[in-house]
Amino acid sequence: MKFLKTIAVLPIFLIVLAIAGQAHAATYPCIAGSPIVVDTTWTTADSPYVISCSLTVDVGVALTIQPGVVVKFEAGDRLNIDGTLTADGTPAQQIIFTSIKDDEYGGDTNGDGNSSSPLRGDWDYLDFTSTGINSLLDNVIVRFGGGPTSTYRNIYIRTSSLTISKSTVENRYLYKWRLAFHNRKYNQEQ
Repeated sequence: MKFLKTIAVLPIFLIVLAIAGQAHAATYPCIAGSPIVVDTTWTTADSPYVISCSLTVDVGVALTIQPGVVVKFEAGDRLNIDGTLTADGTPAQQIIFTSIKDDEYGGDTNGDGNSSSPLRGDWDYLDFTSTGINSLLDNVIVRFGGGPTSTYRNIYIRTSSLTISKSTVENRYLYKWRLAFHNRKYNQEQ
């Protein structure tokens, strides 16, 4: 008899548990790998953005990220820039690229409380491909990237027109700093 009462209470307990879990779950724009095919702006109102599958900005398309936006990546994911990325933050409102587990920026986006902590190499990298043009990273922080599937880099540069200024790369997988440059030309500024 006691066993039957326990069985009868179990479905009610599971329903309450499911409702409590939904109340705790975060709501955020989840970007699931479909390419960005039109000019797009990510705003602070919708931040943080979560990349749940590697995402590509198509050739000829611009992705603009407003100051203060947080972009989080799930394990093994990256942002491929075949077009243009403009991440132009300010000292007071830096743009953050980080792990889904990083609660310091954008809050507890994965909704697990303190159950997980970000680790070096949680996500792959920002990939500026050979077709990307006129991209900008200014007042940006890149954290916890450079996973082992990315040959340990946070930023992979294969384009000839990327400007990086006043930005920080920290808590990466293996090396404190590793950039990959291909087919680069350097001009000496006078």
